This record gives sequence, structure tokens and C-alpha cells, in this order.
Amino acid sequence: MEVFLSVTSVLCAIIIALCSLLYYYFTSTFNYWKDRGVKFIKPLPLVGNMENFFTRKKHGAEIFQDNYKLYEKDRFYGIYFFRKPVLVVQDPDLIHSVLVSDFNHFVDRGFMKHLEVDKLSGHLLSLTGDLWKNLRKKLTPIFTSGKLKGMIDELQVCVDELDNVLSGQAGQEVQVEPLMERFTTRVIGSVAFGCEFDTLTDPNSEFSKRADSLFKVNFRTAFTFLLDNINPNVRNFLGIKVLPKETEDFYLNFVKDTVSHREKNNISRKDFLQLLINLRKEDAAGAPGSLEGSHQKIKDRDNVILDDSLMASNVYIFFVAGFETTATTLSNLLLELAANQEVQEKLREEVRRALGTEGKLSYDVINEMAYMKMVISEVLRKYPPAANVSRECTKAYTIPGSDVTIEESILVTIPAYAIHMDPKYFPDPEKFLPERFTDNNKNIKQGTYMPFGDGPRNCIGMRFAMLEMKMVVASLLSKYHFTLPPTMKYPIVFDKKAVFLKAEGGIRLKVEKL
Repeated sequence: MEVFLSVTSVLCAIIIALCSLLYYYFTSTFNYWKDRGVKFIKPLPLVGNMENFFTRKKHGAEIFQDNYKLYEKDRFYGIYFFRKPVLVVQDPDLIHSVLVSDFNHFVDRGFMKHLEVDKLSGHLLSLTGDLWKNLRKKLTPIFTSGKLKGMIDELQVCVDELDNVLSGQAGQEVQVEPLMERFTTRVIGSVAFGCEFDTLTDPNSEFSKRADSLFKVNFRTAFTFLLDNINPNVRNFLGIKVLPKETEDFYLNFVKDTVSHREKNNISRKDFLQLLINLRKEDAAGAPGSLEGSHQKIKDRDNVILDDSLMASNVYIFFVAGFETTATTLSNLLLELAANQEVQEKLREEVRRALGTEGKLSYDVINEMAYMKMVISEVLRKYPPAANVSRECTKAYTIPGSDVTIEESILVTIPAYAIHMDPKYFPDPEKFLPERFTDNNKNIKQGTYMPFGDGPRNCIGMRFAMLEMKMVVASLLSKYHFTLPPTMKYPIVFDKKAVFLKAEGGIRLKVEKL
């Protein structure tokens, strides 16, 4: 009995000691902002200020909006992602400094990259420093005006397929978001990779299934996010991937097989993948090295070598960045047109005038539609794809007008959605008012509008996304009329579990042929 009690006592002591150590580890950083004289939201043990990560009482953008109102008189304040100190910046001038004028202090996005574990993490969103800078420089030419003009015909084919599908549903209530997701997947396949994915006609196609799984928050994605914010070295040590191995293999094999097919058959196309192929040929004085080798080559000769892993990573991120962001924006745009009939009619009239000029949607005609640009800009204000914009401090930065220094590796987060909905900058923010964005409107203060981020590290594909959305909306409005059915709630309630600003329960619209 005494032996049993002795063993039990030892085990209890060990458990108490371990729990105490864990508690200390999780809370040891909680004086970070206090010690630096920065206002902060009091963190909870173990979770910091991330309780909504578990409870999902609100969408994350709305949590930041609530905090924005609490600290509306402050330029910045501190929070904790679990045990990780994060500075929230909400002053427009300071935001402009972080994203644009003092960008050299905030070069990285703060995305965790684990090149040894995650084979598809070597992309523009996560790469850092010179590796990002040089890859961005190489990839930028795909989005010049000349290249975008060359994509019009391929885009039109995809838009025509969407029209055929929608025509069969005319007169009914249509679930818009799944249709737009299938459409954007079709566009990416054709314009980026030169492949005709049959996602519009076959919702169960392989790429449709892959697309559907990308933004679903599951145990794997939640657990890896948790580890990255507690101690990223643990994930590296345990070899825990963000994506399942079969998903990694799918994209790696897709790139290898497509590249091999083109090289064997001497095929060259005007798409994103071909640009990567051409860049690799230009770079390859010898055989391309590994991704880790690419880091060394940057140090040696200010360059980056595109190996299979790096190519697959950027094919993957092109797909990720162009899929649900554009689909969600298009869905929200059609919702607003259905809810604001006068805007829909005014935009339709502009489309008719534009089509009357040439009878088709050329690149120049599309970009001459001023009201179209205003409508899309207003949708991006109400539902920014990047509801929060983040940058990591890469060089210590003293905040102008204060004695607070942002130290290297500290994450800075900007609550873009909250700022977009601030009546100081956008009066009656809940109203859908495209006229905010007239050419004569000089009232939009820099640092208050950032749907694609801002500065050198903004979204590289935003011009392509704008072109795609303009073509879709122009084509659909020339043939269909959209209204809100009685079953569709407006204004929408955000889906608390969604990554982007999506409607809870989806968007349903009545679609009728003109």
C-alpha cells in the first residue's frame, strides 16, 4: 500500500510539474506588450486572444471589427495568437508606411514555410526575402497588359460554357457559389495550365474535388495552424504536413506530366505554366537544383532556380489564389446586383453600350467600362478577399510619433474589413454605393482601401482577377436578370467557419433570361 501511494504521489507530482511547465510556456510571452507600453487585449491562458478559433461565435473579420471599435482612438494595439505577440495596426498613415513607404522593414507576409515538410510551400505567399523578390520579378510578366490581352479568347470560351450551364437553370433559384467555384476552376485550368477541366459540366471531376477541399477547415489545417503559432519547430520535427500527401503528389505529378508532355511534343502555349517552363530553360545553365539549393544560388548570384518543386508550388498557389477568392467575389457581386436593381440596370446599360461598339468583349472595351470598375471596387470594399492583411517585421522599426519599436519577426496585422466598414472613411458603409469610386472622388484616403493588400507584396494576380470578373459580369448581364428570392436573406450573415466573407447558407438568386 505504501509503495502504491508512493508511486501515485510521484506520478501526480510529475503531472503537476508538466502541467506547470506547459502553463508557463504558453503564458511566458503574455507580458510582451505590457513591457513595451503598448495597449493590448488581455490574453486568456493557453489560447491568448484566439478563443474564437475554437468557439466560432463570429467570423474572424468581425472579431477584428469589434476590436477595431474598442480601440478606435488608438493607432495600434497588441494581441496574442496563442502565445505569439501580434501588433494590430489600424491607423491609415501607419498602414501605408508598413505596406508601402517603409516596406523594406516588412518584406515578408508572415506565412509559415516548411520546405522540408510541405513540398508545395515554396510559393510567392510564403517565400521570404531575396527568394520572394526574385521569383516575383520573374513571374510578373505573365500579368502585363499584353499577356492579359492574349487570354481574352480562352476566357471567352469559359464564359460561354458558364452561359450554357446557366441557361439550363433560367427561371429557377440558382445556388450561385458552387457554380462560380466550378467556373473559376475551369478558367484556371484553361488560362493558367492549358488544360480543359470539365468542372462546369462535371461537378465530380478530379479538379472539382481538389478545389472543394482546399478551403475546408478540418482537423489537419486547424492543428497545423495551431502548431505554427505555438512553436513551428514542433511541426518540422514531427513532419506534419498542411496538405495530405496525396494532394501534394497530385500537383507535383500534374506539373511533371504536363511539362513532360509539352517538351516531348514541342508544345508551347501562352499560359502561366509555359512561363514557368520558359523561365526554367533560361535559368538552367545546368540541371536545376533543389529548393534548398535555390536559396544558396540567390546568395551566390542574386537568382532563383525553378526546380520541379518550386514550379509545382506556384502552380498550386495560382490555383488556390484564383479559385475561391474570385468565386466568392463574383457571388457577392451578383448578390449585390440582385439586391440593388438600379445598380444592375445602370451596369447593364453600360454593357449594352460597350457591346454595341464592337459586338464583342475585347480587352480595350472591357477596360473602358468605368461603371463596371466602380461596381467591382465597391464589392471588394464590402467583401475584401483579404479581410486581414499581414506582414512580418524583417528589420526593427520604430513607429513614427512613438517610442515603440516593432522587433524583427513580430507579425503585424491590418484589419482591412474593419477599415473598409468604418464610416469615417466610407459613409454609410453597409450601403452598396459604387459612386464612391468615381474618378472624381478624391476622398479615399491612402491606407483605407486594400482588397488585394498594397505595396510591393500585393496580390500579383489582381489584374487577371479583375479582367475575369469584368468578362463574367458583362456577359451575364447582357443575357440574364438577377433578383433576390424570398428565401435569400439580405444583408447576409457571414459563415463563421469560412475563410473568406461568404454568406451563411450560401447565395441563392432567381435567374431569368432577358
